[in-house]
Amino acid sequence: MIFHLGMAMGKASASILIKAPVNKVFRFISNGENAPQWHPSIISTVRIAGGLGVGSTVNYVAKIAGIKFKWVTEAVEWIENVKFKDVLIEGPFKKYVAIGEFQQLPEGTRFNLIIEYELKIPLIGELLDKLLVQRRVQKHTMEGLEKAKKILEEAKG
Repeated sequence: MIFHLGMAMGKASASILIKAPVNKVFRFISNGENAPQWHPSIISTVRIAGGLGVGSTVNYVAKIAGIKFKWVTEAVEWIENVKFKDVLIEGPFKKYVAIGEFQQLPEGTRFNLIIEYELKIPLIGELLDKLLVQRRVQKHTMEGLEKAKKILEEAKG
């Protein structure tokens, strides 16, 4: 398995090769309603507006380092089988951006996930982020990609 993980303040990124066609990988991962199946932090999701594509709005509930977070994102960029970008429209973050990038290769699909965030909580938020949240976001990003890979490679059709 080819896997890379990098972390910076308020940013997690991971990349993985999934032995499945790009349209299958994109369709599964870009649909926020599937996130609880593959991302260990996500407890539940509900699409509250739009279909798949720009304008799609999804409500997320996650638990990170024992702390429950609720937020709503909107897809602001959508290139079928290539890229999506979701941004925060409501929630406990100053900033939240999730970018998924997909590339069809002879051996499968390269999927890159980038998550950038900033907590709204002054002073304590920075300490909380450094001590608890950042490491969990990094770990769960990696675990999520591994689980998505397993689901997609084992699925038929």
